[in-house]
Amino acid sequence: MSDYKVIVYGNGLQAVFAACKAASQITSGKVLLVVPDTTGKLGGIVTVGGQNYWDQEGTARADFQQKGSFYYTFSDYLFDKNGNKVSDYAGKGYSTDTLAQKFATMVGKRTNIEVMYRTDICDFATTGSPYRITSVTLKGIERNSSGYIVWKNETGVVKTGDIFVDASEEGRLARMANTSVTVGRYDWPWSENGKQLLDGADSTGRQQAATLMFKIKGVVPPAAPPSGTDRIVDANGAEWDYFYRSQDASGSTYRSDGKCCESAGGRVGLVNPNGPIKTFNDSHSGRYAFKGYNMARDGYDSDEWWINTLMIFHVDGRANERDVGTKFYPNNVVGGCWNVDKSWAEANNLLNNTTERTAITECIRSLGPQFTNAELVIRNGKVVTGEVLYLRETVHMSDVSTDRAHGTEDTNYHITMTASKGAGQHENDKGTDFAYKPTAVGVIRYGTDMHPYKLEDMKVNGNYVWGTEYTRASSADARNPVYVPYNALTTRYVANLLLPGYAANMCSYAWAKARVAPNLAVLGDAAGVAAGYCAEYNASSSTKKWPYNLSSADITTLRTRLKGQDVRLDKKSYSNS
Repeated sequence: MSDYKVIVYGNGLQAVFAACKAASQITSGKVLLVVPDTTGKLGGIVTVGGQNYWDQEGTARADFQQKGSFYYTFSDYLFDKNGNKVSDYAGKGYSTDTLAQKFATMVGKRTNIEVMYRTDICDFATTGSPYRITSVTLKGIERNSSGYIVWKNETGVVKTGDIFVDASEEGRLARMANTSVTVGRYDWPWSENGKQLLDGADSTGRQQAATLMFKIKGVVPPAAPPSGTDRIVDANGAEWDYFYRSQDASGSTYRSDGKCCESAGGRVGLVNPNGPIKTFNDSHSGRYAFKGYNMARDGYDSDEWWINTLMIFHVDGRANERDVGTKFYPNNVVGGCWNVDKSWAEANNLLNNTTERTAITECIRSLGPQFTNAELVIRNGKVVTGEVLYLRETVHMSDVSTDRAHGTEDTNYHITMTASKGAGQHENDKGTDFAYKPTAVGVIRYGTDMHPYKLEDMKVNGNYVWGTEYTRASSADARNPVYVPYNALTTRYVANLLLPGYAANMCSYAWAKARVAPNLAVLGDAAGVAAGYCAEYNASSSTKKWPYNLSSADITTLRTRLKGQDVRLDKKSYSNS
């Protein structure tokens, strides 16, 4: 008998929700959640990473179109600093510490979940007939004085499991356990509509630029909008979102203390040919750049904001300093790329360099009159930054290992470019994703949010742009919801592995839509229910159900269970309003 029925690896929304859903499906035994960061908090990018602005598409922001765990987590989080509930309305910004605490409470309520914090996988074992993972070896990790995460000096502990879920950003199990991953945009065609898309580095595959979130203060938002609206656009084209204390038929009631603005975003400053942002972007050898910003207040009554604007290019999200010299360190890192630890440490050094800090402050203040007196938040002499990088892309599971090649985005993945781009808008709209509907275990929705792969992608005639100009013009129209077929969570090469993390079985183009928080939550819910379903069945049967080859009847059962937990599997109420 294994130590655990399900072992989930990761710390983002998808990992937390997968663990909770798996635990809900088993009547005995336990789920192990392995958390590979050093903070002792749950949530990953959306908490300790500082990315406290979730991306949603379509109708009113409180609609939570994906439903499921995402809805139940975010629909009632608005509390003041004393723990008093402010509103049932949930906007796009939140306190990262409050959310981390909520995750801890959520997981803690499940007595059959065990969490191993500050832990990573240093080895694993497999068996055959069918090929599957049987155990992982775990060791503690810590951040050293240089900012790198290293192994603790301890002996690894072996944990056995029946079903494994790789819900990580790195895709650690997915890329190591005899699977079929591709890196970054490797699957793109070499050219499109006469434009060259790839370059020599794509023999491995470039990955989208990462971001280090940091905190600012001293922002003075515009006055609250008229009653009944929740967004205004300022003179520079930046969008400012507001939450309200209550709403009824007569309209909205806003806070009176000036803190009703929760989030903002825009591309201000990028197009100024003589401004500080252009100067900054031009002066860092293609490694760092300011992008079109988005930011959110760190809790509704805070004066501090997390801002997403400092991009780091040439980061290999698969590579960790602690793995150098081991099988886990990729042997095909593109020349000039940094691993995750070096990228995080060097970006922090940049922010804490006196000269660079002045230049970065000037860039922030150039974003508009609301930022005239903005400052970096400094504690203990250092700028407050996210504890983890906001990675946007690492690896993607393909269907057939021997078919991996450029130009296979429509032939070798379970969510293709064409399905993502031409998906139908409504339930009966037979778009290019319609074939996925019978086995759909969720619906994802967002625009195809590709960030640049290198600094040159952002330049047009020497000036900086922000939008589809820097990647693929074809991404502009890919905004409709997409059915997620069950097999997008699996690989044919490892029977008991589910993939709701960055290594999901979809092409790079489709991933650019799926990667935002609400959609990752959808993947986590589905993988968790599937993991628990298989583990529970296998505990009492001599015949086994493995995630990689569930029958149509099994998938129908999964869909029924997901519906029972209010996971949306249809497009009946979607619109483009």
